[in-house]
Amino acid sequence: MENLKIEIKSMRQTKENIIEFEKLRYDAICQNIPEQYLTSSKVAARIYDAELMIFGLYLDDILAAGCYISDSFGTLFIDQLFVKKEFQETGLYLGRTLLKYLLENRTEIEEFFHFHPKQSKLFFLDSKSKNTYDKLGYTMENSEIGLMSKKLN
Repeated sequence: MENLKIEIKSMRQTKENIIEFEKLRYDAICQNIPEQYLTSSKVAARIYDAELMIFGLYLDDILAAGCYISDSFGTLFIDQLFVKKEFQETGLYLGRTLLKYLLENRTEIEEFFHFHPKQSKLFFLDSKSKNTYDKLGYTMENSEIGLMSKKLN
């Protein structure tokens, strides 16, 4: 797995991109969803309305991980972070790589949402994701709902 080409880029809010990213998001949790739902869901509506920004991590030109980001009351909110099933548990840490990149390279996000966030927030779903977020500097804000936050420079 050496010499893999990793590229991270923002994606336009097109129907094709929504389908591709939503398929990936559901693949990450081993669910197969009809295409008609992928473009008519609440998530799709938020993407179409530019409430969510889409980022993809491409591994040798294959979409391997994705992230949806929003501006939630001046906070950089990580709404969804997902990795294609075949790339999970491989030691590549693609989700961590994507999130770290987004936190360190926020100019495009700030321009898209017209704000300069002072913090980032996200929800963790299990101990594995919590440990990943701990390693990136997130701290527990509300353990009852699994909310974590991180101060940004």
